[in-house]
Formats: sequence, structure tokens, C-alpha cells
Amino acid sequence: MLASSDGADVIIIDDAIARQSGDREVVEMLADRTEAALVALISDAESTHPNELLRQGVRGILSPDEPHEHLLEAVEVAGGGAIYVSPNFAAAVGDRVAGPAAARPKSLEKLTPRELEVLDHVVLGQSNQEIAVKLTVSEKTVKFHVSSVLSKFAVRSRSQLIANIANTAE
Repeated sequence: MLASSDGADVIIIDDAIARQSGDREVVEMLADRTEAALVALISDAESTHPNELLRQGVRGILSPDEPHEHLLEAVEVAGGGAIYVSPNFAAAVGDRVAGPAAARPKSLEKLTPRELEVLDHVVLGQSNQEIAVKLTVSEKTVKFHVSSVLSKFAVRSRSQLIANIANTAE
């Protein structure tokens, strides 16, 4: 497997196969031996711990059951050096963001109270429209706050934002 990874831009890891083979260190081993971006297919956020995968160097996290368009997007994003986190795992990755203020990472101190409120919904994978309904504001207002948060973290997507926050939550 490692020999074939030479020269690859992206390696896709199926977590279920790694667990069946008993090799829980497959991600660390690959991260140490290749320059390729790693994309992990995981089926259970609770047993696999997406935050740990991000710390180990994984650049993409999604479920094997997601549409192939999501996998293609994850490969493109990870291959381009950014981080892709599927909306299905956004809440698991950003669980510390939506918790009580005392448990929030210091990186969130730069956000306004309304931006934090919007961010709490973003990490749950909610759309702008869903957030607007929950906060009783316009969708345009939600877009403004999401854009502001993305700008403050110097990221381009919600996935990158959640991964960035997860990496600083330790």
C-alpha cells in the first residue's frame, strides 16, 4: 500500500478496513511516510474521533455513504491543501464550539456574540436558511455573519472553519 502511495496527491483511507485489520495507527503511519493528502471515510464519529484524525494530518473527513460528489469535493479540497469536513461530521468536529462559553477555545474570542450564535448553528451543519429561521433574522443577515466569521479565521468554507476551530480547541 505504501509503495503505491508514492507520487499520489491524495490517499483515501476507509476507516472500517483499518479497524478490521486491527491497525488503528494506519493514519499515523501514512501521514509519516507520504506527502499525499489523506481523506478518511468514517462511518461512526463517536468511535473514530474526527478531531483526532485532523490532528494526525487527515485533510478530508466524510462518510462512505455520502454521494460521490462529496468524495470528489473532498479529494479536490484536500489535494489543494485545505481541509474538508462533511456536514455529517461538522457537529462532531465542532462539538466544543457549540458548548458553554467557558469551554470554548480562545480563538473564538474575536467573534461578536451574534457571530458566535450563528457559528453554533454552522457547526451543527445547518444551512443559512435554517439558521435564519432559528434566529428569526433574514438569510442575508446570516450570510453576512457567516462571511464575517470565515474572514476572521482566514478560511474559505464552513468545512475549513470547523476544522480550524477543532485544531485550536485543544
